[in-house]
Amino acid sequence: MNENEKKRFLVRLNEFSNRVGRESRRKTPLGMAILMDPDETTPSSDRKPISCFIKAADKSIHV
Repeated sequence: MNENEKKRFLVRLNEFSNRVGRESRRKTPLGMAILMDPDETTPSSDRKPISCFIKAADKSIHV
């Protein structure tokens, strides 16, 4: 590949990289699920951290 071809390739690669998937990310809302079993003997989380997740999610993702 000569220098001119290399430059054209890099320009096209940059354009492609900036475009791929960007449109769909803007249109698709983010989502997150947190599962909790209050009857579990050793839960991985409790109500306080989960309420923090919910407050953070309200600011940035659709719950």
